[in-house]
Order: sequence, then structure tokens, then C-alpha cells
Amino acid sequence: MPAPRKYPLELRERAVRMYRASEPKPMIRRMAEELGVHHEALRNRIRQAEADAGERGDMLTTAEREELAALRKENAQLKRANGRCHVVGCPGTHREVGLRQSCGRTGSCFDVAAESFRTLLEGETGTRIRSDRATARAEVLDFIEIFYNRRLRKHKIFGCLTPAGTR
Repeated sequence: MPAPRKYPLELRERAVRMYRASEPKPMIRRMAEELGVHHEALRNRIRQAEADAGERGDMLTTAEREELAALRKENAQLKRANGRCHVVGCPGTHREVGLRQSCGRTGSCFDVAAESFRTLLEGETGTRIRSDRATARAEVLDFIEIFYNRRLRKHKIFGCLTPAGTR
């Protein structure tokens, strides 16, 4: 929901019409004081009207701004959808595939450990989409058993050394 407007649309349009119709052009600050609006709000509205009329090349028109906002929103939606596709072969959200969402609080060491592990996993196995769930599972198990547990993970029983570091 957009924020409520401080000045009514009718007042803003009337102020811009008054400014554009007057010759010589009045000082924006004085005109804004007479109308009871902030001078920067009036100046920005006048600049936007000039851009909409094609008199300014350094600003986007209102239509271009709306189109840009719609494209950014669509891009964000596609990025979110693409991020879900990389997780488990694109079936959708975690609930659809029977996974449980992390329930840790902000700053929880368990969430940090999980994120760190996921970053390592993606770095080693990549983020490509697997052909099926069995292939993805096999790659994750290989990563955990062969690479992570033996070379990276520090085990308490080995004096906080990796299994490979005990040799």
C-alpha cells in the first residue's frame, strides 16, 4: 500500500499549471510559501511535469518510472522463483518437498553454520539443476562423506582436528 500523499493531487497539479503559465517564472520558494507547500516538493513536481512534457532529457517520465518499477518487481519475482529452482529440482517451496524451515532466531549460531555449510556445498557441487532427486542426493552425500567430514569438519574426538589432519 502506497504511503498517503502529503499534498492533494489537485493542489500539486494546480501549482505546476500556475508555475508553467506565469511569465516571468516566479521563484519556486516564494510560490511554495504562498501555496503552503514545501519548496522542494513543488520543485520536484515541476521538474517531473517538464520531463513528462518532453522538455527534460535528464529524467524519466512518469510512464517510464512506472514501467521500470513493474520490470524491477517482475525481476525480483523471477529471481525468487529461480532461487527455489536451484534448491531441489524446481518443485516449489520447501513445504512442497517435505522440508522443514529453519526455526532459529536472528544471529543463531546454528543458522550461521547451516549457511556456511550450504555455501561450501554450492561451491563444490555447483548450483545447476539436477536431472532427478536421486542424483542430487548422491552428490550431497558424496560431498558430506568424502569431502566435508574428512577434510573440513573439525571433530572433538580428534582434538578439534579434521580426520585428515590427524595423520
